[in-house]
Amino acid sequence: MLETRAKFIMQTMGKLGTQLMVAGARDLNAGSAFLKTEAAKAKVKIISANLREGEQAVFEPSAILTVNGVKVGIVGLSPPGPVPGRPELHGNELAASARPELEKLKGKVDVLVLAASVKFADALQLGQQLKDLPDLIVQSSEFRRTTFAQLTDGGAWLTGSGEKGQMLGKLELKLDGKGPLHDLGEQKREQESLDHLESQLKQLQERKAKVTDPKVMEQIDKMVADTTARRDAQKVRATAALAPDARTLSLDWLVLDKSQADEPQLKAEVLKIEPTYAGSH
Repeated sequence: MLETRAKFIMQTMGKLGTQLMVAGARDLNAGSAFLKTEAAKAKVKIISANLREGEQAVFEPSAILTVNGVKVGIVGLSPPGPVPGRPELHGNELAASARPELEKLKGKVDVLVLAASVKFADALQLGQQLKDLPDLIVQSSEFRRTTFAQLTDGGAWLTGSGEKGQMLGKLELKLDGKGPLHDLGEQKREQESLDHLESQLKQLQERKAKVTDPKVMEQIDKMVADTTARRDAQKVRATAALAPDARTLSLDWLVLDKSQADEPQLKAEVLKIEPTYAGSH
């Protein structure tokens, strides 16, 4: 059943046009030879810069994909340490494995991505350790609901890959400018925070107009002063303009919930493998 399910997933990934994936721990449940065979059938490329069988690399460490004329360099990382249930496999240290590949691709591609099947804390640390190398770090392994990209200390933007495959991400990049990437979504969130503070101020002023007790009025005045200071500071952040030639990213997510219709043929195939599956997606 395990191999049947794995084959179905890989075949479906191929049908959906998946070009590349990183070898995660669960992907290796049936061994690396099985994964290689099924990936080749589905025409999905597997990468990992740190996965080893003995001292031998199991997969190619990186790949370059061309998307709408843009060269995207992708370096893969599998989880570090022994692979559960597969004593012949282990993942080498993360940063030391990724650095040579990132340095090799830097300057040869338009955008450089580190695809890391690791825990979120490890991905954050990689952002710091690999300063000024990847533009983006896409993290998987833990089930985290992703809503926006996070800027790491090393200058890379970190995002998850979607919770349990239940989210579909769309990343738009403007790369014809200079310097580091800026998140357009961050500007939007700064404006939303400003709008929220403006609303709080309005409510406080409306409340003050109805108050006659001097002590209560004094308390409200203090709250108004504090909120006004926070509003003014937030306004500076929300109105900070990007340079006209800045490189930018915009990340949006589509949640694949019950509002999205099932594909009947695909669901029928799922039910053959998982007959007790009762969900809609």
